[in-house]
Amino acid sequence: MNTRSMPQTESVVGAAGERASAHAKVTLVAYEGIANNDVVKGQVLGLGACLNSLDVDAEAIIFERADRLGVGRTTLGVLREADARFRYPVSLLPRLPGRFGPSAAGWVLGNRLDPGPRVLHCRGAKSSYLAHIATSGSSNYPILADFRGAEPEEELDLQLRGNGEDRRMVAARRVADLERIESAAVAGAKGICCVSAALADHLSEKHLIPRAKIDVVHCGADPSFEFNSELRRRVRGELHLNGELVLCHLGGLGSVHRPDRVVSFISALHKIGADVALLLLSRDLDAMELVKAQLPSSVRVFAKSAEAAQIPGYLCAADAGLLMLDEALRNAVSFPVKFSEYSCCGLPVIATGASRDPARYIEASGFGMIVDEAEQLGWRATVPAESLTQGIERLRKVSSSQREAQSTAAAEIMRFDHTASTLRDIYSILLEDA
Repeated sequence: MNTRSMPQTESVVGAAGERASAHAKVTLVAYEGIANNDVVKGQVLGLGACLNSLDVDAEAIIFERADRLGVGRTTLGVLREADARFRYPVSLLPRLPGRFGPSAAGWVLGNRLDPGPRVLHCRGAKSSYLAHIATSGSSNYPILADFRGAEPEEELDLQLRGNGEDRRMVAARRVADLERIESAAVAGAKGICCVSAALADHLSEKHLIPRAKIDVVHCGADPSFEFNSELRRRVRGELHLNGELVLCHLGGLGSVHRPDRVVSFISALHKIGADVALLLLSRDLDAMELVKAQLPSSVRVFAKSAEAAQIPGYLCAADAGLLMLDEALRNAVSFPVKFSEYSCCGLPVIATGASRDPARYIEASGFGMIVDEAEQLGWRATVPAESLTQGIERLRKVSSSQREAQSTAAAEIMRFDHTASTLRDIYSILLEDA
């Protein structure tokens, strides 16, 4: 592996801070486009905006599926019109379909790079792989491989789900391709970071990488995600709440997001007489209606297809966020963006223990509740050890000052205006030998 030992993220800030270049150059590379993809818009373009505010010379190169290139350009134009922070250099390049797409993208990227030295901060294994092809191992372009999940294992899980169809051959080929790409990405990287300590442990064991060479930088929330007591009061008034405890689910409602667990948990609270309401913030209107139809009619459901600028207000208005994941490996090693956004808005989080890093954070901070669903016992709280009734009553008593303190603490490790500083220091270390 072409990388030298780097300290853990917690140490990087102190060790590299004095050496950080005020004008480090970085290209953010993403293989997934921004058309209909809020995650890439936020986690790539949002990060770039924060880096540029720290005097890092940041640009982004994003590979968009060829048939969505027009939509991607429109999306970028709308984003730039709405927010001047995004008016920095961003290139949208067409992506070829099929298993050879990453290799072709590597050739394209190699012809677009300006003279280095410049860090290539690559989102995911495919981006890191194509950057390795593009640079042929040149020390002028140190690659920071930013792993967002256990991609081969996640692909296997997704392929083996479905309609009873035998997909083993399809799954085997795709997983083999991803295993090859991930191994090459690791070998070609000068630095490695990932979103969770659980994922760092997984990569370290799988690829025999010393754990100290992997930095953990959690998925970051935009700086607009912070607790605001006045905004909380105003939005709760607009929702005409009647004293219910408002539980919020933010984001997708596809099968991997387990909307069935959201329904099951809310129904369990209704059975024990808890006065709760559900706030759904999603772009999937049909799925929100399905969730609503499956809940008891007396449970009020607020279904909002909110614009990005509105989401912090709704999160401030809620009383707790929901993270109802299952035990698949992809969840075990994840650090969902929604957890960062909940926490930075001062929300206690009710989560299953499936996502290990968020569960550890909840347990350590005492802010929220970890629950599980046993077949015969139904839902129960495991951390802290209390009844669901006690947990709900505890959440009702969370004060604005507690929310504000949680928001401030979470921002230090989960918001871009803080995590971008950590990444800037990592870039400085990577550029030392360039």
